Amino acid sequence: MPRSTVARIDLEALRRNFQTAQSRAGGAQVMAVVKADGYGHGIGPVVSALDSLAPKFAVACLEEARAIRETGLVQPVVLLQGVHAGADIDECAQQGFEPVFHSFQQMEWLERLEARPAFWLKVNSGMNRLGFHPDELAGVMGELQAMDADRGLLGFVTHFACADDPDSTMTAQQTSVFERATSAFPD
Repeated sequence: MPRSTVARIDLEALRRNFQTAQSRAGGAQVMAVVKADGYGHGIGPVVSALDSLAPKFAVACLEEARAIRETGLVQPVVLLQGVHAGADIDECAQQGFEPVFHSFQQMEWLERLEARPAFWLKVNSGMNRLGFHPDELAGVMGELQAMDADRGLLGFVTHFACADDPDSTMTAQQTSVFERATSAFPD
């Protein structure tokens, strides 16, 4: 018979940890990433504990963003995986969800809509999971301008493969790729 595992979370410690991270971010804006059901601790209690501290939340998918709305929170919610159907973009616009676009298919869906959400663009800086190749970014920005959607762009994101490993040179390499790719778009 397997042993039962119990995870307990101290919500006050979570709040202190968030405040510590926020203080170390300098002037940067921060968001609370609460994907995977608040990392297994229950998305409701976790977002409620961070409600007064986090100006924005991030989750993996639309279903998790809906779960945040069901708790009554109104902050913007970033969808790190973006959307998986064109109709999802319309829901994002209505609910204050901010999808991360990482594919040309998503760009086609965006072009077809009049009401568009605020959104982010993902740059593949070397992890090679999702995102626009750095050489594609200028073309993507041109497409956004042509469809008059560029003013909804909040910024660029990337996914660091080894950010938690201080001995890895991968993070510095990815940072360099990301900065080069986005430098033409300082705003």
